[in-house]
Amino acid sequence: MFNIPERGGRPQNLRIQIPSPPQEHNTRAPPPLQLQINPKKDRKPPDLSLYTQQAAITTTTNTTVHPRDLPLETLGSSGLESLALNKEIYDVGSLGAGAGGWVSKCEIRPNDPNLPKKIFAIKTLPPGPRDIELKELIINERCNSPYIVKYYGTFRHEGNICIAMEYMDAKSLHEVYNRVKSEGAFLHERVLSEIARSILLGLKYLNAQRILHRDIKPSNILFNLNGAIKLCDLGISRDLDGTLASTFVGTRNYMAPERLSGEKYGVNCETWSVGITILEAAIGEHPLPEHDEFVANYDKLAPPQLTDLPDYGVMWSPAFKDFINQCLKVNVNVRPSPTQMLEHPWIKNQQDKPIDMGAFIRRVWQ
Repeated sequence: MFNIPERGGRPQNLRIQIPSPPQEHNTRAPPPLQLQINPKKDRKPPDLSLYTQQAAITTTTNTTVHPRDLPLETLGSSGLESLALNKEIYDVGSLGAGAGGWVSKCEIRPNDPNLPKKIFAIKTLPPGPRDIELKELIINERCNSPYIVKYYGTFRHEGNICIAMEYMDAKSLHEVYNRVKSEGAFLHERVLSEIARSILLGLKYLNAQRILHRDIKPSNILFNLNGAIKLCDLGISRDLDGTLASTFVGTRNYMAPERLSGEKYGVNCETWSVGITILEAAIGEHPLPEHDEFVANYDKLAPPQLTDLPDYGVMWSPAFKDFINQCLKVNVNVRPSPTQMLEHPWIKNQQDKPIDMGAFIRRVWQ
C-alpha cells in the first residue's frame, strides 16, 4: 500500500521485508517500576484526590479478586497506586522522554496464571506546579472515544504524578512515515486518507466536548497493530468556555497563522495542524523547512502545497491536493473546521476503497 519510487514507472505496491528485531536472551524478570525523583523540599505535590476513583476488589458474587486480576478500567487510580506501592507494576521499557516527564511501557502480572499480563503506558511527571498536567487529567477522564488514547487513572508514586493510559504498540505517525521513507517509499493516498479521517474524527469528538487539542502533529498520532489510529497528549488541551482562546502553547511548526500572530483562535486552528501533519506524512519531511521565515512573514508568504513527485513516479490526486489547500487557508475565516473537513470529497470518496489498516501497519513493522 505504498507509493514507491520506480524509475520511469508508476508507483507500485511495496512488500517490505524487514528483518525481525533480535530476540533478547536475558531471561531475568524486568525490574519493578522505578518512578522516583527527589522532590524539592519546599514544594508540596499537588492534591490529586479530586481526580481519583476507588478500585473495586470484589465481584458481584462477593468473591474476592486479587487487584492484579482486575481489568485496568476497573482497577482505577487507587488500585494502581496500591500496586505501585507494592512494587507490582513493572517498567519494561522506555517509550520516550521530554522536558515535562517521560513515558514507560509497563505491565501488571496477574495473580491468576490463566489471565494475560496487562500492558499499558505510564506518563511520569516530576513534582511541582503542574496546572497543565492536572487539566490533562480532568480532560482525559471526560474522554471516551475510539479516536482518543484510553485513560486508566492517575496516582502519586514517590512524589511523582503517574498517568496510566493505553499502550499503542505500533508507534507514532512520525515513526511510521520515517520507516516507510527508509524503504524508499511513500505512504499511499488511501492510507493517508484513513489517517486524516481518524484525526478529524478525534478532533470532532473533542470539539463536541468543547475541548481544543492544540498540539496536533505526527508524534501525537499513535497506531496499534490492529490498525487503530488515536490522538494522544492532551497536556495542553483546554476547555473552550467561549468560542475563542488566546494562550500561546503547542508546537510552533504546526501552529496556524492566527496562533503565531497572537490573535484569538478557535477550532479552525486545528484544521491547519491537520493539513501540515498529513502533508508531512505524504512527502516524508516537514513542509516548512524555513519555518522561521514563514512565522515572520506568514501574511506575505503562500502556504505550502502538495505537489507531485515525478522523479519517484508519485502523482497525487486533485482531490488530495485540494484537501491540503483547504486545510492550509491562511485566512481563518475561510478555513473549514475539522468537522467540515470530514465532508471533503477526498475523505468521502476514499472510503469506497477497502483497506485493512491492521495489515498495513503490521507490514510496516514486520
